Amino acid sequence: MKPDKTKCLVASDQGEQGVNVNQFWVDMISAFRRGIFGETKQEQQRFVKVMAEERENPPGSSKQGRWKSYTLFIEPNGGHLQHHRSRVPSPPHY
Repeated sequence: MKPDKTKCLVASDQGEQGVNVNQFWVDMISAFRRGIFGETKQEQQRFVKVMAEERENPPGSSKQGRWKSYTLFIEPNGGHLQHHRSRVPSPPHY
């Protein structure tokens, strides 16, 4: 039985369009360490902001006690990260 060529092509196309979340975080951390977002806290806050919210308990667990929930905001100005990515080689895929 031969595989359906159309299904293979669609699956391949979807795979290429998928977002590799791990690669995004590797790029973000690498860019941060290299100072792409700035050296001082004030410079870095132009691109990344963290907000904390105190809660009575974590989601789904009313018995655990107080909880701090964090929200991460990232400025969608991709120029800095995109420029960084073009200079850093991607790790090999095995």
